[in-house]
Amino acid sequence: KRSDEVKHNICKTCLGPNVMVDVKVLPNKGICIICKDRYDRLKWTPDTIDVRLKVRTKYSIICKKCAEKKDVCQTCLFDMKFGLPVEVRDKLLARTDGVIPSSIVKLLPEAPDYLLDDEEVKKRNERMSKAEGARRLSHGPGTP
Repeated sequence: KRSDEVKHNICKTCLGPNVMVDVKVLPNKGICIICKDRYDRLKWTPDTIDVRLKVRTKYSIICKKCAEKKDVCQTCLFDMKFGLPVEVRDKLLARTDGVIPSSIVKLLPEAPDYLLDDEEVKKRNERMSKAEGARRLSHGPGTP
């Protein structure tokens, strides 16, 4: 099945640059490392930008129920909203009374656009387009 057809809680980093990867569902093949229940394990191989890179097959390691409850990725166990390890997220939320200040949100690797002001979104988009242009120049004209 395609990744958009499978109900999962997997982050963009684990899915890879092409989020439309083929995800195999292995019924009752996984045992959740948190609740110890059996679940339908997900298996896929993410695409890469560079075809010379070898990418390993990825698996889900926790069930969807635990992933949704903790708001984490089923594979890497990083926070779905900010892309941080769960321990770091929990300590940060505890220190800031449950609200992460915008000065910290700007620095997060996976900060969603709705948490940033318009100026920060523009800056991030400009940085991404410059990086994309530099990548295309280094690979030569006509290469993706």
